[in-house]
Amino acid sequence: MGRSLETSTVRWSRRAVLLSMMAFTSAGCTPASLWWLARGNGKVAAEYPLPPKEGKEGITVLVLGSAPPTLPVEFVGIERDLAARIGRKMTDETKDDKKKKIQAIDQVKVDQFKSSHPDWKVLSPGQIGVQMGADYVIDVGLTAISLYSHDFGREVPQGKASLSVYVYDTADPERTYREYGHDVAPRGTDSPMLSAANYRRWFLDRIATEIAWKHIPHVYEKGLGIGR
Repeated sequence: MGRSLETSTVRWSRRAVLLSMMAFTSAGCTPASLWWLARGNGKVAAEYPLPPKEGKEGITVLVLGSAPPTLPVEFVGIERDLAARIGRKMTDETKDDKKKKIQAIDQVKVDQFKSSHPDWKVLSPGQIGVQMGADYVIDVGLTAISLYSHDFGREVPQGKASLSVYVYDTADPERTYREYGHDVAPRGTDSPMLSAANYRRWFLDRIATEIAWKHIPHVYEKGLGIGR
């Protein structure tokens, strides 16, 4: 009886570990992230960290956004909003890390740069970063976005988005430092509680959070809100 109970306990322990790993993996966490959590500091490691520059305190990041002109009119200007949200998220969540704190360049300054440089579209994101004094550039391309599922019409908001992200180290501005694609499709049961406008704001913040977390250590669950 004792051996049977011990075997059953081991099986359930293994099952619990496996289920935990599956949950973290489905949320975008890697085995390395699980190891980081196991260390006990409560934070998940960044999948694509931005190392601080030697001899410099803090990291300056430029976030650029783009979106195809074929997006519905309701999403006009969304790339700027998304870039601003990502920058704020990275700045806010690293402000207590003296060496690795991130200062994202304000989107107002990006607008000013574009208006004073008519040829900005022929510059690479890395070169724009050099001219604006950034250490890294995160170029976020929104390729698709919707706030509603075809299955529910416009009655139940259920956002989906696809993004292509290119990261540049301005020390070598013509070479892509990192490149990855990312899909955002939160599934929640309490989204009908939000108005359409509030859901849109929440969903954009969710996208910004997931992209920011790719590059900074973070506390899992923090900032995800509904639809986890």
